[in-house]
Amino acid sequence: MKKVLVAVMALGMLASAANAGMSYECWMYKGGKPWKMLHVVADNKSEAVSKASDKFRHHNWNGDYVKCK
Repeated sequence: MKKVLVAVMALGMLASAANAGMSYECWMYKGGKPWKMLHVVADNKSEAVSKASDKFRHHNWNGDYVKCK
């Protein structure tokens, strides 16, 4: 029984690590100045920019470009 419990806990930890990402602060720039900001969770910076762009578009916020850090 202990082995089963340990195995289930190990699988749970691996599954949560596979879904982990980093939180990015993303800004939409308009006229060269920061305009709107939101947070996204992504595995890398380019994915963060893509997700943020989609979210900004969803809210009908149009700017010049998106930067995430």
